[in-house]
Amino acid sequence: MKRSEIRKAIEVWFDIDRYDAIEQLTLQQFYVEVERRILAYKMLQKRDTLPPLNRLLLDDYRNKILRGEVLFSGDTSTQGHELARTYAVVPVTCSNAQLYAKSLTLLATHPETSQKSQSEYLSEYLKESGIKSLSSITVDIFLQEASTEDIIEHLKVLIPQWKKQLKMNAPAVREYRFGKSTFRKIIEYRLIPMMDLIFWGADNDGIKIPLSLMSSLLHEDSDNDRDEGMLKATDYPLAMAFLTDESYLKSLEDYMMENNYLKDIPVSEHVKDDKKKKAVK
Repeated sequence: MKRSEIRKAIEVWFDIDRYDAIEQLTLQQFYVEVERRILAYKMLQKRDTLPPLNRLLLDDYRNKILRGEVLFSGDTSTQGHELARTYAVVPVTCSNAQLYAKSLTLLATHPETSQKSQSEYLSEYLKESGIKSLSSITVDIFLQEASTEDIIEHLKVLIPQWKKQLKMNAPAVREYRFGKSTFRKIIEYRLIPMMDLIFWGADNDGIKIPLSLMSSLLHEDSDNDRDEGMLKATDYPLAMAFLTDESYLKSLEDYMMENNYLKDIPVSEHVKDDKKKKAVK
């Protein structure tokens, strides 16, 4: 498609002014908006092999974009999750419990394998028996037995011990750490609408939107004049890193956990101090 044709097709649904609503969101809501776009882009890359439910979610995201909708979260819980979870802490599901049960049944029919471990602890037993390449541990946390603070103190002591006892590898060093300045960049670089443009292009036979056109669509009436060169050097690579590099979303989730007490304040308030520091420089 020619540049003029691409612009005409985008302007049917895209209006940068609608995205002003994003700055009115709370920190938690803002996080969910970024997360939804990352999940949608990942689903798009696997569209030919998606299960039916995920195809419906992908269709819903596509339709919202084409209707010019900006806010996709609806609520602040991740779709499909009934209990709160993070990438590092996940309540055991029924399907996982069934998998463990099948593994134990399989081991019972192969004594030569089951005898490799004498452990009474499920995670250690499965690892030593060669059934599970262990990167997690299955535990019961008795929520009514102790206060949240006491349970946290128990885990602070136990987790390093478990890692040592189970011979866990150290996590990979994060090349990117999320901070308050990252929120400011997402807002000022207009990365959320940029992610929607990237999604639209990928969803339409992999159309590559020229960065000069993207700059015009995103910043034509903006106080932050982000030209094609800035998009090429900084903005576009950062948006693509969020969409394709899992460590970026994990780093964002780490930040949200560390600053959970701030989750209900407006994101515009959260980045205000960082904007002042930038202005002083």
